[in-house]
Amino acid sequence: MKKKRIFIILILIALTLTILTSLCFGKNNNKTFIKDGVLFALTLDGLAISDFPERGDYSVEIDCDNAVGKWLPKEWKFVLENITGKVSCNLDFHSNPKSISEIVESYPKVKMSQSGYSTNMFYSTSYTSASGTNITNAFSFNNNEWSSIPSNLTSGRYYHLRMNVGIPGYYELCYTMSKGYSGNYLYLYNGSTRMTIEGLTFLKASPDEVKMGCVDLGYVSSYVKVTQRAYNSSTDGIAKLSFYLKGSGVTDQGDAGYRYAGTNPGNYVWFNNELWRIIGSIPTKVDSLGTTKNLVKIIRNDAIGSIAYDAKYSDEATGIWGNNTLYTLLNSYYYGAKNATSSSYCYVTTQSTKSICDYTSIGISPTEYYGKMVKKVYWNTGASSGVNFASEASNQTINAYVGLMTFSDLYYSSGGDTHEQWLNKYPYEWTSTAYASDTVKVYGTYEGSTRYYNPYNYRLAINMLTGMVARPVVYLDESVYIVSGDGTEINPYQLSM
Repeated sequence: MKKKRIFIILILIALTLTILTSLCFGKNNNKTFIKDGVLFALTLDGLAISDFPERGDYSVEIDCDNAVGKWLPKEWKFVLENITGKVSCNLDFHSNPKSISEIVESYPKVKMSQSGYSTNMFYSTSYTSASGTNITNAFSFNNNEWSSIPSNLTSGRYYHLRMNVGIPGYYELCYTMSKGYSGNYLYLYNGSTRMTIEGLTFLKASPDEVKMGCVDLGYVSSYVKVTQRAYNSSTDGIAKLSFYLKGSGVTDQGDAGYRYAGTNPGNYVWFNNELWRIIGSIPTKVDSLGTTKNLVKIIRNDAIGSIAYDAKYSDEATGIWGNNTLYTLLNSYYYGAKNATSSSYCYVTTQSTKSICDYTSIGISPTEYYGKMVKKVYWNTGASSGVNFASEASNQTINAYVGLMTFSDLYYSSGGDTHEQWLNKYPYEWTSTAYASDTVKVYGTYEGSTRYYNPYNYRLAINMLTGMVARPVVYLDESVYIVSGDGTEINPYQLSM
C-alpha cells in the first residue's frame, strides 16, 4: 500500500511539472534552444520544432526581445540587427504563404511615425469632450509611441490626444496601461464613435497588473482620439498610458488598384539586394489577348543617375514610352546588368554629353534570384493632359520588363487628395507619361514650395533632351510572396517565389 501511495505521488508530481512547463513556455516555447548566445523558440504551422526548417515555401513571423530579427530567404538564414541586450526570439513558420498581392490588398498595418498625422492635446472635465484647455505636456512622443506623463496630470481630469490622420484608411491602436489606481480609465474614439476595448466601453487600470492590447479601429476618415481619465488614491497613483497608431497606408482606388499613399507608408521591400518600395497591386495586362491580373508594382528607392529621356531626338520623336533611349537603356542594359556607358543610349542631355550607365553591379540579372521574380508585362503608354488614368490597363501596349512610374502613380501616392506624396522623392524625376499637348515633352516631378498634389505644383511637362533622374520600376510575378519583415525601412519585406 505504501509503495502504491508513493507511485501515485510521483505521477502527480510529474503531471504538475508538465503543466507548469507548459504554462511557463506556452505553445510557441515548449521547445527552446540556444544558438550563438540567443534563446530561440520555433514553431512550424503551430507545432514546436527544435531547429530551423530546411529551405521551402514558408512565411515567418518574428518576435525578438532586445533586437530586430530578420529572416533572409535568399541566403536562408536568420540575422539580428540593432541588438540592445540579451536576445530571445520566437519564430513562427507557416507553409502555404499568401502572394504579395494578397498581402497588399489585405491592408497590412505598421506602426506610424508622427509625420503620418497631426495632433491636438487638451484636457477637460468629460471623456466626451471634443475640445478643452490646450496643453503640451500631458503626453510625450518617442520611437513612434505616445506616453502620458503621470507627474504632469491632475487627478480627476480627462486628458485627450487627438490624432488627425493624413490619409483615410484602415487603422489600429495598440496600448499599454501600467499599474495604477482603478479610477484611471482609457477611452478610445474613431471620430465621434466610441470604440470598445476588451468588450467594454472603457478600460480600467489595475493596481495589480499591467494591461495591454490592440483595438481594430476599422476605416478612419478623420481622426482618432485617445482619452485618459487620471485619478489617484491614498495608496495607488496615476497610471502611465502608452500607445501607438498603426496604419496600412493602402487605399482602394477601384480600377486603378490598391495603392500605397501618404507621407511615408510601410511599403519598403528588399529586392535586388537593395531597398525598393511597393507602388501598389495594380490591374495589369499580361498577354496579347488583354488578360489582366493584379500584380505588385515596385520602384527602386534610389535613382540610377541623371539621364535624358530621349537623347536621339528627331522630328519623328514622341514622348510615348517605348520610343526613346531611356526605355532601351532600362530594358537592354539595366535589365541584364550590363555596362551601357559607351552605348548610344547613355547621355545626360543630347548625344554630346555622356552620363554614367554601368549597371553591372546594380542592374537586374534575369537569371539571378531576384531577376526571376520580374514579370514581363504590357506597360502604360498613354499620354495625359494633366489628368490621371482611371485604369492603367486601358493604355498598356508596350511589352517589356522595366519601366518608370506614371503620372497616375504620382497622383495616387497622395491618396488622390491634397496630401503629401511618398513617391515624389526627387525634385526632377522622369515619369513614362507623355504630355498630350506637345509630343516632344514628358511629365516629370517638380518640387515647388511644397510637394503636395497640385496639377501646377508637382509635375512639369519637360523636353525629352533634359537630363533628369530615373528610378526603374518593375512588376513582380504573381507567385512572389512575402517571407518576413514588416514593411518598414529598417525591416523591409523579404521576398521569395
